[in-house]
Amino acid sequence: MKDNLDELCEVLYERRPKAADYLGGSDAQILKDATTEILTLRKENEELKKENDREEKHQKMIAVAEEYLLKLKNELPSTPEEIETLKIELDILMEPFSDDPAYVALLRLERAKAFGAF
Repeated sequence: MKDNLDELCEVLYERRPKAADYLGGSDAQILKDATTEILTLRKENEELKKENDREEKHQKMIAVAEEYLLKLKNELPSTPEEIETLKIELDILMEPFSDDPAYVALLRLERAKAFGAF
């Protein structure tokens, strides 16, 4: 019957435990190795999550930029009230990405081309 030490040895070292693993405190070493492995896996998992979050944000930014530019191209209003409404809509689209100054600057330049002012 396997105990936890047997399972740890198999996972960490890809081998069955040796007699020395049970004697002289080597079980403490196995626990230390297990802790190190767990911390490494947690760190790798966090890095993957951050990478996925960045990719998701990037995809959202692309979609918003496309929507923003289409609105500027296809929905240019004629009355001052409609212009103000569109500016507000564009601000709302841009708001979630205000932490990216280059992105905001590009969209503002496109708006300036369309409206003649920010």
